[in-house]
Amino acid sequence: MRRPGRGSLASRIAAGCLLVAVLAVLVALLVSTRLIGVTAREVTAAALGRQADVVAAQIDDTGGAVGLRRVAETLRGQGIEIVLFGPGGRPTTAPAADTAAALAATSAARAVGGTPVSGTALSGGQTLLVEARPARSGAFALVQPVDRASEAVATQLRRSIGFALLAGVLTALAGAVAVAALLARPLRGAVAGA
Repeated sequence: MRRPGRGSLASRIAAGCLLVAVLAVLVALLVSTRLIGVTAREVTAAALGRQADVVAAQIDDTGGAVGLRRVAETLRGQGIEIVLFGPGGRPTTAPAADTAAALAATSAARAVGGTPVSGTALSGGQTLLVEARPARSGAFALVQPVDRASEAVATQLRRSIGFALLAGVLTALAGAVAVAALLARPLRGAVAGA
């Protein structure tokens, strides 16, 4: 005999299975949120490094200033600042305070000596990616805020993971109903026989 206020055995089993599935999805969501941030930063840093390599090749091919203005404008349009270093390791123009702090923190001027530099620095409450490369007449550094740069990558990853988690919950719901029906059938028979 069923007690008032309680569902059938099958619905309670289904609810239990669904609860376990939802908890698993929530844990996956918490873990994936951290992974999204880390992955977005890594992807952004790798892309900035590739851009620095392309700019270095262009500077070497053109001998320096030719076409550099156009490259700098394109980079600025993407939220990337370019800083040129003279042979002595000093910037040829004064960069913004946050950029200057990031360049100092990553020792970007080492690129003048022929060593490529990749790093991150915290300045002004934001994380900045720095990629510095040697060039014929000194060096240059590309500086990009992580938050702005990785936002697009993170949004795409969140959509993909959100879709996967939603598909997981829907699959768990269907599985919970099927498992509940299979488990409840013999238990109903046992309850009826008692």
